[in-house]
Amino acid sequence: MANDVLYDVEISIRGISIINAKKLSEDQARSVYREIMDNYEDDQEIYSTFEEVLKNFGFMSASRNDHSIQVNAYRPYIKGEKQTCPERMSGGGPWDREENLDTWDKVGDDRVCSFCGSIHPDDLLNLVKEKGLGVIEGSTKSYKWYLRRPEVRNAGFGAIKFYKWHATEKFINKFTQLVKNRDKDEKEDEENKTQI
Repeated sequence: MANDVLYDVEISIRGISIINAKKLSEDQARSVYREIMDNYEDDQEIYSTFEEVLKNFGFMSASRNDHSIQVNAYRPYIKGEKQTCPERMSGGGPWDREENLDTWDKVGDDRVCSFCGSIHPDDLLNLVKEKGLGVIEGSTKSYKWYLRRPEVRNAGFGAIKFYKWHATEKFINKFTQLVKNRDKDEKEDEENKTQI
């Protein structure tokens, strides 16, 4: 895992907040987690919940009858250049409709819209150039593509989706050219195979 990963640990037991720590290193998070976990060795239900969350540390939370254990791993968000998300201006939500309220934040290696979470169109083009069209996964929603990237565990580690309202004419033209070039390359590969 990347060395800039941060952890938030939030544990409540019997209505009492035991810890609510933010931005810990992995070592710090595991240390406080283990220390608290060891205090509940005699309570099988609570201890088994600690064990369950520990198996997928940073990517799993659990709530039971009288306790809640959350450990979330993520990479830092670095504020980027100002922009206006098209969804902000046209969507039906109860938010402000003003220009330049949003940014392209850096999360991992990606620029991500601070409003909707979409990958930056140029970053998507670079991703497709690097990994091919197989990185794009369809969705039941016509306005969204998911990104197939096993190295990005969740949105806290980088972009996991592209919202098509960020598709400018420039993006559409470049993307169309990428697809045409891929089709041309595949056709040439097939012709070369038949000549061998």
